[in-house]
Amino acid sequence: MLNESRPNLTYRIRNSSYVFIPFFCNDNFDNDSINHIWRIKNQGNRYFLKYIVDKLTHDSSRVCCRPYLMDDEVRNKLGIVHSSRRCYLETRQYAMDGEPFSFYIGEILLFLFETNIGFLIYKIDHCKDDTHGIIASKNYHLKKIHTTLVYTEKDDGTKAALVLGTTAINSLSLLSEYILENTIGSKVEIFFNYAEKSERRSNILTHFNLKLEKKLSDTDNSTIEDILFHLKRNYHSEWEIEGASIYKDAEYFKASPYIRWGISSEATVCLTITDPETFFVGNSFYDNFHSYYLYEYVLALHQKYALYYFLTNFKAESDLDELEKNIAELANFRAKYVFQVISESETYQTVYSKQCKVFELESLFADINEQVNRVMQIKKVADEHKLEEQNDKINLILGLIAFLGVFSAIIDLNTLISWLEWILCQSQIMWVQAIATTTLILVSITFLSIFIRANWSKLKKKKRRKK
Repeated sequence: MLNESRPNLTYRIRNSSYVFIPFFCNDNFDNDSINHIWRIKNQGNRYFLKYIVDKLTHDSSRVCCRPYLMDDEVRNKLGIVHSSRRCYLETRQYAMDGEPFSFYIGEILLFLFETNIGFLIYKIDHCKDDTHGIIASKNYHLKKIHTTLVYTEKDDGTKAALVLGTTAINSLSLLSEYILENTIGSKVEIFFNYAEKSERRSNILTHFNLKLEKKLSDTDNSTIEDILFHLKRNYHSEWEIEGASIYKDAEYFKASPYIRWGISSEATVCLTITDPETFFVGNSFYDNFHSYYLYEYVLALHQKYALYYFLTNFKAESDLDELEKNIAELANFRAKYVFQVISESETYQTVYSKQCKVFELESLFADINEQVNRVMQIKKVADEHKLEEQNDKINLILGLIAFLGVFSAIIDLNTLISWLEWILCQSQIMWVQAIATTTLILVSITFLSIFIRANWSKLKKKKRRKK
């Protein structure tokens, strides 16, 4: 690609990784309160379709996602390690030459969705001389968000926690809980899809630039394959390709000879290549990666974690009202946040589509649909039982009315018979009284037994249904 009209800005390219911390808030986000702590991150609207932009712009009436950035002032107030201070991994496993892994927490970002799901994101700036093997090994540890210990150093070289004045905040997991508690609220749960803290794993989005001293050629393919293989899954440097092709259609996209994508459910890497003749990736593309490509990754990741949330909430022991509420929330989510097409740009759309595919969103939706069908079946059976109970009550009331009507008629008949008895007694015919009384008793017993047998049968059916 020609570069006559472009300045050479490759000097500003810095390899970096975004580490994503998903969380769920039990209460609705207080946007006014959050706006006082976090700075609104203004996103451009290039490349995205309008119906996407309307959902991503803070001042839009239809906004569904709000991006924020933590200012240095707030960062200092919270005592969080400064972006210029180097951090280290406690472990030296897979480190080269026994040197500890080091990095900088360049930015701290926050993305909030109206589903009450959000992402706290750390922009990890890697050291200038880090090879792709070092970065891959580093990401292998960083993805283990709770168990990997992280520290910084004081001016005298002694170890220090990630938050000034504390000793316990020694992981990105604990740092995330600290930040969210102090800026969002205490009713926040990070990694709500994991049962155990030790199992928490972060998704990582990485940009790595391969700088060549000669013009790009076929001889560089083995290096390119190695970079894509390790960084698209956060594999440490000792993992080997073992002859398997990394160019799987679902996990690979070649936007140009100088821009390659490796995509998996665990991590995504954008590999850019600069040589003495090609440096356009240091211009607009570098900025686009850290804005638009980051944003579309968040949109796909939100769908994944929202579906995890709904699948977790569809529990067999939930009552019908709670299940109906979950279905309503799911319908709202599908209407607002599920996108198949987000851009007319082939590059952006292709990366997004492949990202959604490796996240297995279709399979997650299939699982959700199965759960919804199960809930609807439960509701249908419950409605049928409710209708039967209503019919039973109506029949019981009608039976009582009928019984009372017959009973009233018997009483009236008894009155008539008593009157006749009085007349007949005047003629001293006593046997009529015995016949009348016996008839009255037999009719009452017969009707009462029929009524009891009919309703006893209904009660037995009702008990069987409950069992």
